[in-house]
Amino acid sequence: MFVRIVNDLLRTRIKVINGYKGQPEEFQAAERGELDGLFMSGWSGPGRAYVRDQIGRAQMRLLIQMAADKDPQHMDTPTILELVADSEDRQMVELVLNRMLLGRPFIAPPGVPAERLALLRTAFRQAVEDPELAAEAQKLRLAIDPMWGEEAQQVINRLYRTPPNVVARTRKIVQFTPEP
Repeated sequence: MFVRIVNDLLRTRIKVINGYKGQPEEFQAAERGELDGLFMSGWSGPGRAYVRDQIGRAQMRLLIQMAADKDPQHMDTPTILELVADSEDRQMVELVLNRMLLGRPFIAPPGVPAERLALLRTAFRQAVEDPELAAEAQKLRLAIDPMWGEEAQQVINRLYRTPPNVVARTRKIVQFTPEP
């Protein structure tokens, strides 16, 4: 998806190679020289720690951040939004990025009473801010970067306001069509 977006918007000619099971296999392929680069769809967990280790050893470098905001540890690497000027192109990128902002959401069904929703949001916040969880995540080198319920609702509202022509164009670009 990211490669197709970058190829379309920035006029690159990056070749997509499918077939790797996941990030560990992709990282091994890069180490063996089978791949010249990766587009990571997730910037959390062990993948983030691995890439930062590789950057520290000058074995990898970041060329572009597929994010709206820069990672504070990589301020010298531009975001895709810094490289895209056209208004409709930016809307398309924002559609993809906003969807990704939600990560692995915890959701409740429609019609949950306001007091119960508030209770669920408070409990989630308390769980995420638990010092033991933070210590365990640090030990495992995992990032905890939560999005709170109110902010997630704003993201969802923005997604639903995306003009239909931008949604259609995005679908056309990111749609995976296997080669014959």
